[in-house]
Amino acid sequence: MAEKFQPNLQNNKMTLTALNSEEIMEKLGALNEPLNSAWVIESEKLSKTFIFNNFIEAFGFMSKVALYAEKVNHHPEWFNVYKTVRVQLTTHEVGGISEKDFDLANTMENIYLTEYQQFKTLVVCLHLH
Repeated sequence: MAEKFQPNLQNNKMTLTALNSEEIMEKLGALNEPLNSAWVIESEKLSKTFIFNNFIEAFGFMSKVALYAEKVNHHPEWFNVYKTVRVQLTTHEVGGISEKDFDLANTMENIYLTEYQQFKTLVVCLHLH
């Protein structure tokens, strides 16, 4: 996974800048490298659709992400229908994609892979034997 975002705190505010296209593509490649389902740039936002087994899992994922997002004061644009969660990330205060977006994307992937994807793999393995 891509490196974790380390905030540069100055008077309790992060110093942020929008990443340029080259930086975005480099970080996007690192983020997507270990994943089966890639993040993409869509409408100048870091975007992905997560699919779960049911609504409870999707809502649980959103709740876990919401706790982290509130802690770091960076909130996703997202849309939920039954077992899907569509996410778009951008940093409004810099008018583009920043390190904060990649940090949140990595956190979402960690939650998804550790909390939800392992269970799917276990279920598949159990059905194969």
